[in-house]
Amino acid sequence: MSDHCPVFRWSVAAQFPNPTEVLTRRPFNTIVLNTMKALALDAHVIDALMRDLVGHDRTPAAFIVYLWLWRMTAGADRGAIGISLQDIARATGLSKSAVQSAVKRLKLRRLISASRPGPTLAPSYRVHTPWRD
Repeated sequence: MSDHCPVFRWSVAAQFPNPTEVLTRRPFNTIVLNTMKALALDAHVIDALMRDLVGHDRTPAAFIVYLWLWRMTAGADRGAIGISLQDIARATGLSKSAVQSAVKRLKLRRLISASRPGPTLAPSYRVHTPWRD
């Protein structure tokens, strides 16, 4: 054990005087909840769209934003979602400018559409699946 983590060293030493007991004893009970829902994703999204956006267009952020918008709309049985670029950035872990570029690319490719219900409201995004039409 290293000296930079004395609290961990102390807690392990206090619970397990013998270091080999750390691997064999289980002092804590664990509760695991399976709260993950399955997301039905069209095979075309992975088979073709990922290759087009990430490989050809070199915009992996666009693929991430598309997947996230898909999850929030089609995956949640909604037609559209009203959300700001900053909120999309927080949800995806991307920067706001990367989300802005991704949204622009996705709109140019007609994979999403955005409408603004009012001048001070966040845009409403709708995901399109042109390969199904």
